[in-house]
Amino acid sequence: MTATRTLLALIASLSVASSGCFVITDNAGDPLPPAETAGEESIDPDATIVIDDSELGTGTGLYVEYMSGGGWRLFTTCDTRLTDVACEFDVIVTLDPGALLGAPVLSGGSPENDLTLAGGGFQFYMVTTDDQPTVVFSSDPGAGITVDMLLDGFAQPAYVNWVSGGVHQQDPGVNPVRFTPLFD
Repeated sequence: MTATRTLLALIASLSVASSGCFVITDNAGDPLPPAETAGEESIDPDATIVIDDSELGTGTGLYVEYMSGGGWRLFTTCDTRLTDVACEFDVIVTLDPGALLGAPVLSGGSPENDLTLAGGGFQFYMVTTDDQPTVVFSSDPGAGITVDMLLDGFAQPAYVNWVSGGVHQQDPGVNPVRFTPLFD
């Protein structure tokens, strides 16, 4: 291991230990580079991902759901009960011009959580522990969204979840990713 890789590994270890959830990656600790273009995934309307209250605090993820008629729900979970540290999610959601209908609403979680409208979408920051903070918003029916997610400061697409073809999907393999409803 070169001195540079050793230094980067040490910095990454210290940042994880001091400010967020314990995330193991399969990329040797190196952050993923930003994608040139967003990945493309389809999402089932009206399919939900249920996290039982007894499971809160035992797994980490960003979950994306679409409801017929243009409703969207994004929520986060963290493995705090296992690690004793919180997860910091920084997420940018962009929509086609004019597709955002009404202001998004953030509920639950830490007082540090924040949501800011920006251009054709919004950005939210969530500190998640053993809870399930949520953002809901409406778009034009059938309109897709692009999600750019950082977990503890790093692109971590392996923690993005959605339902497509009736199957719970995880890890689009790229960040950002565009979700388009299969039908509406």
